[in-house]
Formats: sequence, C-alpha cells, structure tokens
Amino acid sequence: MDSLEADSIVGLPFFVQLSTLLISGNLLRTFPLSLSFTLGVLLVFGACGPRRDPSPAVSSQSETLQNDTGESGGQESSATPDSPANPPQRPTSMQSSDDGDVIAAIERWGGIYRMSESHPGMLSVLLLNRSRVVDSELVAIAGQSELVMLDLASTSITNAGLNQLTGLTSLRTLKLSDTRVSDDGMRFVASCESLEGLAINSTDVTDGGLRQLQVNRKLSDLNASKTNIDGSAFSAFADNASLVTLDASLTKVNDDTVKAIASIESLKTLGLGGTAITNAALTHLAELPNLTALNVAGSNMDDRGFEQFSQMTQLRRLGLVKTKWTAAGIEKLRRALPNTRIDF
Repeated sequence: MDSLEADSIVGLPFFVQLSTLLISGNLLRTFPLSLSFTLGVLLVFGACGPRRDPSPAVSSQSETLQNDTGESGGQESSATPDSPANPPQRPTSMQSSDDGDVIAAIERWGGIYRMSESHPGMLSVLLLNRSRVVDSELVAIAGQSELVMLDLASTSITNAGLNQLTGLTSLRTLKLSDTRVSDDGMRFVASCESLEGLAINSTDVTDGGLRQLQVNRKLSDLNASKTNIDGSAFSAFADNASLVTLDASLTKVNDDTVKAIASIESLKTLGLGGTAITNAALTHLAELPNLTALNVAGSNMDDRGFEQFSQMTQLRRLGLVKTKWTAAGIEKLRRALPNTRIDF
C-alpha cells in the first residue's frame, strides 16, 4: 500500500479500515480470496445491526355526525379531551427499577404508554385498547396518580377489572367501549372526580348506571351509544353545566325520555341517530339554547318537523340521513336555515 493511502485511513474505525483495504485490493495480497470475502461479509453485517421500527403515532377520530349509522363519535367519544401533543410510544426499555414491572406488563399486554414528564416513574397515558390485558392484571397500574388517559376499549375487561383500579386520581379520559362493563362498573367511574371524557358505548350500561355519574361534575363528553339506556337518567345531569357533548345514538331513547335529555341546557352536540324519536321530540329539543350540532339520522322524523327545525337557527350541523324527509322538504329547510349544514 502507498504511504499516502495508508495515511488516509489512519484514525478511521477498524471495520472502515478493513473495508478500505478490501476495496483497494491490498487485503487480497495478504489474505486468500475466500477469507477476504468472509471478512467483508462479516463487516457489512457487523456494521448494520437490527433496529427497532419507529414507534407508531396514535391517531384520533373526531366525527360529530355519521351519515350511515346515525351514530356520532364512532366507537369512541367524539369530543374527548385532546390527546397529548407528543403521542405515546410502544415501550422499548425499562424506565427504572421502580416502574420496570409496570412497563414489562404493558409490553406483555401489547399496550402503548407515555411516562409523566413531571413525575418520573409514573404513567400519564396508557392505551390498552384491543390488547390482551385481563381483569386480574389491572392491579399492576393501581396507584398511577398521574395517569390522565386510560383506554381499555375492545378488551375482555369486566366490572371486576375496574375494581382493581384504585388511586387514579388524575384520570381525565376513560374509554370502556366494547367491553363487558355494566352498571356495577360505574361505581369506579363515579369515583374519578377529574373525569372529563367517558366512552361506554357498546356496553351493558343502563340508566341505573348512568345515574351514578351525576357526581362527575367535570364530565364534558359522554358517549353512551349502543347501550341499553332509554335516556330517563339524563334528568340527573340537568344541573351539570360541564356536559356539552352527548351521544345516545342507537339506544332506547324515545319521544317521552328525550325530555330528560333536553333538560341539559349546556349541550352543544347531541347524537340521537337510530332511535325511535319522531317530530314530537322536536318540541323538547328546540329548548336547548346552546345546541349547534344535532344528529337524528335513522329516526322517524319527516317533513312535518319543518316548523320546529326552522326555529333552531343556532344549529350549524344537522343530520337527517335515512329519515322520512323528502328532497323537496330538505331544500325548503336549507333555505330556512342557510347557516346550517344539513346532511341528507
């Protein structure tokens, strides 16, 4: 090798020096061809070790009105508090010896987490939706006083699992959609004094369970669609000025029980799609002074509800898909409510 060439590789990492020798052909003069080839392969694989896939971002859906099903908010509540700016990530290593057991459990379940920035060793976000977690294992996250968001949707969790969750004093968002939770599980929910967003859609909760939630004075977003409620329990929320979004689509709400819902004057977004309500319900719904989005898709309403709807000038979005309204009636209503987007 020339002295200039030798000087040019001095100080480089060992594997780079060998690579340079291979490329220049100088190593071939020293070692047999087969050995040089083997060294080259080892160098390539040694320099390029395995790497973890980037952590997936957590996305959120937000649909106030859905045209086909009549359900607002989809599987989860549509207006739950915003997810953290930095999305949680799949665990890649133990944070410390203190919380190692918790992180190991989350890894085993297939969940996603985010640690608290202000309280090392404590969780702030835990997403276990569609995970393998079972009731008996939830005790692992008891006492997580900095946890603000917990998603248990589409798991096998029951009321027994919720009873394991103690000390979650900062919880603001809880998602129990599509679980086996029922009225007994609402006792735990009622104990979450900081709760703002709750999704209990596709569960066995009834009006009896809902009544227990009247103590959650900060609750602003409730998704109770696809449950066994008839809506009568909502009279207990009449003086809750925080509740602004309610989804009671695909429930047993009717013209009589809708009066209880209309007593919640703070409501801004209301989903009643797929229920048995008729034009008679409009007498009560028109009394909601702050209502800006209403979904009654799939209900029994028709053109005869024009007079009541035309007085609801504060509406900005109205869902009338799969109702008995006619195209002519919709055009007339659109002229009466020029500032309202009407889905038909």
